[in-house]
Amino acid sequence: MLKSLVEIYECCGEQLDFLQGENGIKISVKKEKVAENFRNFIQLLEYGGINYIPLKVEQQEECYLFNYEIKRELRNFATARSLSEVDKLRLCLNFLHADFAKPNRLIPFIFPENIFFDDNLCPLLMHRGLKGEMSPYALDGQKHFHEVKALMLSIFLSNYTFKELSCGAMQLLGGGSVFIKDVNTCKTHEKLVETITLKYEYMRSYTLEETQIVSKKKYLFLKRTHLMMAVLVGMLLCICSYFILIKSPMQKRLLLSHATYLEADYHETITILAQEKVEKLPQASKYVLAISAIQGENLTRQQRSAILNNISLKSDPQYLLFWIYSGKGQVDEMLDSALQLQDLQLELFALEKKRIAVYENTTLSGGEKEEQLQKLSTDIEARTTAFEQILVAGENIGEKI
Repeated sequence: MLKSLVEIYECCGEQLDFLQGENGIKISVKKEKVAENFRNFIQLLEYGGINYIPLKVEQQEECYLFNYEIKRELRNFATARSLSEVDKLRLCLNFLHADFAKPNRLIPFIFPENIFFDDNLCPLLMHRGLKGEMSPYALDGQKHFHEVKALMLSIFLSNYTFKELSCGAMQLLGGGSVFIKDVNTCKTHEKLVETITLKYEYMRSYTLEETQIVSKKKYLFLKRTHLMMAVLVGMLLCICSYFILIKSPMQKRLLLSHATYLEADYHETITILAQEKVEKLPQASKYVLAISAIQGENLTRQQRSAILNNISLKSDPQYLLFWIYSGKGQVDEMLDSALQLQDLQLELFALEKKRIAVYENTTLSGGEKEEQLQKLSTDIEARTTAFEQILVAGENIGEKI
């Protein structure tokens, strides 16, 4: 089955419908588009030359079918942008010295999809006209040279297509490299060859200085060595992946929590480490979890800023645990950490949280709730008094100093 290619190219005022077959490309040309004695020149058209794709012409009822045999190793000229700079220049020179670049009976259609090249960067023209017999009937030298320049430039300018360049974009090329400007200002075929040759010789010399030619045996040895190294690295990666992702799922969660922390997704950080025993977490993970918990606390901006300014990786583990317990709602553990730190402010914060938790606890009876709230109020009042005394003592010392 044949199928039309994605793009149908228009050239010389005609629409060329490329049909992709298993062994090549087919193009149909209506008989009304060729001269009456066209059949006498089919052999000339089929032979072409060394720079032409092999062709077989089939005569049908209303048209001629041109069968072009495209070998698998051939590459379309539209892919030339992926070549190295030296190979691009060499391909351009080979194109400019090809048979179809010089005036003869065969008239070339110049556009990337109609030109191929082999591994030696030898260009091959596919569809062509025949002078006086099949469109295009004559070669417009100025237009042909314009299209050739557009084709050359399209290889080096990734932001322009051949169609854009051939339809006027070349006149707008004010910037670009010196080489692009030189090619664009060329007025003759000879000058274009000279410009590209100079650039090719320069790039070739530069490449030879920067690269080294090695023997095939040495190349194969290096290739095998690189392959073995790649396999070894792959095996090591597999082993490391096994221990990180399978053998140690906790390590994976720790890494993931650090990633979400860096993305400022504090809620997700807490969720990831929710099932871990926080006391056994590394110091860095405790720090990450504590910061995430502080970000979720109901604090004023000034309070949060003051707390964050006083916390670091070197903070007391109990201080980090205090905020972790706070984020998890473990008020008893909070109070225990505050007592170990002997910090009245933290004790007050923990007691206040515990009072709120008791007040909101629906499982306690009225008597139990009242008793616990009374005890907590007494503890809070006692610590508040002690904290105020410390503040007053500090102020008195400051005044004496």
